Amino acid sequence: MKSLVGIYQKKELVDQYLDSLGMEHHDIVEVGPFYSLLQAAEWMEFMGKKIRNCELVRCSTEYINKRPWYGFTSAC
Repeated sequence: MKSLVGIYQKKELVDQYLDSLGMEHHDIVEVGPFYSLLQAAEWMEFMGKKIRNCELVRCSTEYINKRPWYGFTSAC
């Protein structure tokens, strides 16, 4: 089993990404909000080091705005 850890500002982009992998949405655990990209990225890196067989899902910088950040973990 592989785990995914990522950060997002727009939940629909996470849903689209997981759909493309054929993952069901009830597998998601969300955390946050984080109030900066740096804080969210530090959480993602920390979780990536703690979870074996983990893939970090990098966010697209074109969507960065003033909204809060959230994290998600899921398994596939």
